[in-house]
Amino acid sequence: MRMSQDVSYLNWKSDASHSFLYEAQTSCVVAGLDIRRWVGYCFVESYFDVDNEARDTPMAYYRDSQGEGGLLMDPCTFGFVPLDGHIKDPREWFLTVLEYRLDQIKGEWRQVVQKIDQSVRDYEKVVGVSTSLNEHRTPADPNK
Repeated sequence: MRMSQDVSYLNWKSDASHSFLYEAQTSCVVAGLDIRRWVGYCFVESYFDVDNEARDTPMAYYRDSQGEGGLLMDPCTFGFVPLDGHIKDPREWFLTVLEYRLDQIKGEWRQVVQKIDQSVRDYEKVVGVSTSLNEHRTPADPNK
């Protein structure tokens, strides 16, 4: 099991649920004999998905492809690129996967920053003070 950190102390509202930061890992490997014969693997930790429903699995993408339109998407790219074989170069595929997975990571960290920002705002309301950076700065000297 990966590590987790309880950050419930960021919840200043009494009705807020527990909050945790979870350590996670994604691995991507490309292996082959040459540029024409290769295979790519992407291992994504989905243990911490909401409601214990692993959305980022090959089976979930397969089920999604059975609907209207019927286009099978590449699970390694988080479902953003069609799995139609248009990417022939393994290096291009790896960089494409890396791009979408880094976007996913950026989104997760953005949520962490938003949670901390909301916690600061809630703290200001509870305590009745403002910790805004703008209120603590002195106005810039217009002559400089």
